[in-house]
Amino acid sequence: MDTGSSPPSDQAFEHEHWERGLAIVCAVIALALSDCVVAAIPAPLACDGARPQPPYGLVGEAPTVQTWDATTLAMSPAGGICSGWSTQPPRLVVAVAGRFRKPDDADGLLTRFGAISELTTVRYWSVTDGAWRPLVTSATALVDSASGQPRDDFSAAELRSGRNVYLRQQDGRSASTSVYRMRVYERTSNGFIIESENRTAVRWWGLTVFRPGDIHSVYFLERREPGIWSYYAVTTIAGASWFTAGHEKSYINRMVALYRRTAGIPTDLEPPAAP
Repeated sequence: MDTGSSPPSDQAFEHEHWERGLAIVCAVIALALSDCVVAAIPAPLACDGARPQPPYGLVGEAPTVQTWDATTLAMSPAGGICSGWSTQPPRLVVAVAGRFRKPDDADGLLTRFGAISELTTVRYWSVTDGAWRPLVTSATALVDSASGQPRDDFSAAELRSGRNVYLRQQDGRSASTSVYRMRVYERTSNGFIIESENRTAVRWWGLTVFRPGDIHSVYFLERREPGIWSYYAVTTIAGASWFTAGHEKSYINRMVALYRRTAGIPTDLEPPAAP
């Protein structure tokens, strides 16, 4: 966590502080991301001469996106090296990588992640409806996962502490609410790594489509130069195959909507990422 010391160099940040973040991703999707030697797998950092996968979009342009299905993951030469699935091997992995211009410091962006109540303003492109729809219809920060009592949004200081925080939200496609856990794993003056997962089941019309731990995300944010931030998010999705197969565009649009929110871009800006 941030100790108030001078900002580390880019190289020090990547190798000293992001290494453990890569290990988190590795444990989630069971791929050797920390080696960064297989261009076919998600990797937020460039090392050993390989490019980040997918490569970062340019400032002022749309982020790049890429998906991996279960078949692709199983065929990856790096597959199976790591262990520690949160529930079961993912059926889908989605990564979004972009750069944006924003004067905020790390705490400013953490505050945006902590503003749970503002999630109801995020809109994504629904491929099914052919229209912009709310990502979630309700969202609130919680005192803890056990009591489920609502509270005010989280401050940057609370997230910076590295403790687990909890929120409850109702997806725009769900008839019930679900609890999510969020935690900052690494933070310096130049960026942070934040991770989240669903702690309760996600249901659709009474059916459990995602069990606890089936939706797992890791976000890497780094200040590359004054006012320029890089953003890399990777989400692994397990759960019912009929709720993932063939719905890649929906997950892309949802993740790009969250990218836009962090970057301060209107989330319903035309054109949609995956029409």
